[in-house]
Amino acid sequence: MDKSEFESKIERIKQLEAQVAKNKKLITQQEKDIKEIQDSSAIRAVADEIETRKRALNRARRRFEEKKEKFYNEDLDKYEKKLLSLKKKNLEEKKIVTQQKSPYESLIVDLIKICKDPVKGTVMRDPVSLPSGEVYDADTAKKIRKGKITTFNEPKVPNMFREDKFTNRLIKIVEKYEKAEEKLKPAPAPSNKEENKI
Repeated sequence: MDKSEFESKIERIKQLEAQVAKNKKLITQQEKDIKEIQDSSAIRAVADEIETRKRALNRARRRFEEKKEKFYNEDLDKYEKKLLSLKKKNLEEKKIVTQQKSPYESLIVDLIKICKDPVKGTVMRDPVSLPSGEVYDADTAKKIRKGKITTFNEPKVPNMFREDKFTNRLIKIVEKYEKAEEKLKPAPAPSNKEENKI
């Protein structure tokens, strides 16, 4: 069962529940009407009609409960198993992708070289630009804001960690590897005109 079928069944269940509630409300109203009727024969006729409707309603409710129970016990279980199967397949595909060697390994190495926090000396997992334009790891930036680290705006912070220069270095490195990748692409096949010339 796909998602749309699953949702349509849920919608059908809601409709049946609404119908049961509507019928119940109608019967309640009819019971009130009976109390207001003084004629005994009219009361008996209406009472018989209510009893007939009550029995029909109870039969419908039992059938509905049986279908509802079957749906939740069987169909929902199948749908849940299908979801688990898809999740497992997705994880296996991700594992295959991560095991493959990335063509950008050297790019990543170069990026790590310039992405080290100037205070901690470790790679910035979450680079943050402060109002001064200097780039730090989020943890370092937080300590600077609280005044726990006093390197904020001090000359000893390398200029390369100004946001604009930091960004330019990243751009240049990426452009360098894009050009290298372009050179590795196979040459385009000769067009029909060139083949005719040959």
